[in-house]
Amino acid sequence: MPSIATVAVIGLAMLAVFASAVDTAERQRLLKLINENPGVSDHYVDLANTLGSDDSVALLPKTLTRVEAYVLAIQIDPKNAVAFNNLGVTLPNLEDTVTLGDGVSKMNKQELFLKAIESDPKFGHAYNNLARREMFVKSIELDPEYPYAYNNLGVILADAAETEATTVTLANGETLGARASFLRCIALGDHPALHHCYRNIAQLMDDSEIVVVPGQHGERFNKAQAIQRAGDARKSAGIADEDEDM
Repeated sequence: MPSIATVAVIGLAMLAVFASAVDTAERQRLLKLINENPGVSDHYVDLANTLGSDDSVALLPKTLTRVEAYVLAIQIDPKNAVAFNNLGVTLPNLEDTVTLGDGVSKMNKQELFLKAIESDPKFGHAYNNLARREMFVKSIELDPEYPYAYNNLGVILADAAETEATTVTLANGETLGARASFLRCIALGDHPALHHCYRNIAQLMDDSEIVVVPGQHGERFNKAQAIQRAGDARKSAGIADEDEDM
């Protein structure tokens, strides 16, 4: 049975907003904008978001990869928080580094996320990507409708050591534990993290237990239903079935 922590890594990997299928028209539109005005940082970010890890586009006099597009965006605007954040998400491993536009400076994933926060202290996604308890809390406080932050906070709290607190208190006084975090994630409705939230709370439930989702509808489900809904949400999101035993 995969640990809950494993699911957190999967959830974080999905944070990047990259197109699952190449939108050729959008890519060509952005290339046209860049050729007309090459000094707009956000155009390079938008272009990078249309590229897969193995894709490149012709931007004369050379071709441009996704990483290179983010680096160019940062070179044009050294305070582009989205470019730093997405570049950090793009790096596959924690120890990987990327060389910035000056050809000398190198940054790893954590440094890129920290730079995104330094550039925009209200950019909640970068806090979430740092994968620390206090950062997930900050991400929720900045964006209370960001489901990955709730899921990943729940993962951290569920795996807390005996010497660590199993709840956190938000700035508004609300207290969240692992279950409450997963339920808040579920209450946000249909989103790509939904199957993780159902799957994670199922691992914390007894077979006969029934939980209630906060909100107007008061959805109720037991463990078997949570597992079923995790599978349904995964299929709805177009994610291949996983061989899991909960």
